[in-house]
Amino acid sequence: MMKQLQIIKGCSDRLQLYGVVEHKVQGDGNCQFRALSDQLYHSQDHHNDVRGQVVNQLKSHPEIYEGYVPMAYDDYLEKMSKSGEWG
Repeated sequence: MMKQLQIIKGCSDRLQLYGVVEHKVQGDGNCQFRALSDQLYHSQDHHNDVRGQVVNQLKSHPEIYEGYVPMAYDDYLEKMSKSGEWG
């Protein structure tokens, strides 16, 4: 428990150093895209649009990204296209 508190304090200190704050996002499988939406649009409401943009980027440049996914690339793209799928 003490180690976890030290990690949280370290993260808080790092955020403060850069003048930024932590924003909570809903943990519904869309959290990565909610966080991006929050940063880009100041609202989590655009997470589906952000997901679509990310998937389009992945589709457009498989030569860059396919080495980083843990399964067949087309299967990964199909999975990532679905709302609620963990990113």
